[in-house]
Amino acid sequence: MNEPGNPMDTDLNALADGELDSKRSESLLAAMEHDLRLQAELCEVHRIKDLVRHAYPLEADTPATTSRRLGWGSGLAAAVLLLVGGFAGGWLLAPRLPAAPGFAMTRANADPNRVILYLGESSPAKFRKTLGKAEQLLQRYRDTNIRVTIVASAGGVDLLRAATTPFGDEIRQLARRYDSLQFVACNNTIYRMKQEGKQVALLDEADTAPSAVAYVVDHLRNGWRYIAI
Repeated sequence: MNEPGNPMDTDLNALADGELDSKRSESLLAAMEHDLRLQAELCEVHRIKDLVRHAYPLEADTPATTSRRLGWGSGLAAAVLLLVGGFAGGWLLAPRLPAAPGFAMTRANADPNRVILYLGESSPAKFRKTLGKAEQLLQRYRDTNIRVTIVASAGGVDLLRAATTPFGDEIRQLARRYDSLQFVACNNTIYRMKQEGKQVALLDEADTAPSAVAYVVDHLRNGWRYIAI
């Protein structure tokens, strides 16, 4: 990590706390999109803060809700923490960061008809929940031209791999039923899997993006809503 007192270290801590001003947050997040070292350092900052919080819980600590709406500065930081925790926790760091179930983020000027569902864990239960949430949104808001994109990285890519997904038929049926549903797998994850000797053949319905972090952050900046399953 950066040496204590380093301005970058200060900014990373402020970003993890949601206390970095919007201009500096945008600058740091832009740099982080393609810098694995910064992503890993932000994960480590978040992990340390989480350990401290559990060791010394706040007296007025309230139970976490299943869905949280945050301001843009802290919300984008939290979204990136979940994204980075999803694949950097599995690939770069020994301990995985705990992802808040049902975490939701909406920018002030977000388009309610543009939704990203993020999946970063190989869990059949979460696969089913993600597909169910997507279909629920598409059915409920089909008259508003809603668009839903399921973005998968780390273990979540197993949902879109022909050899590992337990929901291939469901995905094909959903893709045929809803033209506005898209599936996107992180190419960084695919590359690392291939480096480990794994065969990675995606379903025909799946597209790829170079980086899940960059893809989601770019869409958030363009007014999409974000939900982590």
